[in-house]
Amino acid sequence: MMTRKSNFSYLTLLRTSLVNLLLVCSVGLVLLLAISCANKTSDTFDHSKPEIDAGSLNEQNETYKARYDEFAKSYLINREVSTVETSSGDLQIVNFLPTDAIRGIKEPTFLTGVAAHQQYQEDEPILGLTLNGQHKAYSIPFLSNREIVNDQLGGVPIVLTW
Repeated sequence: MMTRKSNFSYLTLLRTSLVNLLLVCSVGLVLLLAISCANKTSDTFDHSKPEIDAGSLNEQNETYKARYDEFAKSYLINREVSTVETSSGDLQIVNFLPTDAIRGIKEPTFLTGVAAHQQYQEDEPILGLTLNGQHKAYSIPFLSNREIVNDQLGGVPIVLTW
């Protein structure tokens, strides 16, 4: 009759010892952290409510108001303002920007399909146009900087605004 050897080996003993050592070290580390935190005698966070100085707030408000007034005088009030009344007489369109304040793009350049695929994300928002069998796409983030494009598509002059 054949006797079977025990499955117990030194490897199993070593593994058990390492697990026990790791457990003891973990408990020791937790205790060390608890003791070091308990030894702190002062609270580093100030729980008191800050004093609000009404005079300081008024000074800040006056500073912001002065800056806004300066902005309004230099950019809004001194600008030529054109208004257009509708036929009903009750609505107006007011234009604060002078003519050509935002320069349009004239004769834009375009990327090939491969170059555009490399430069832009797949979900890049675009405005796409098709006219007389020709197709063009304009990047909306790019248009947000300039807002107006003068171009030709299919032999027809077009203006694209965003």
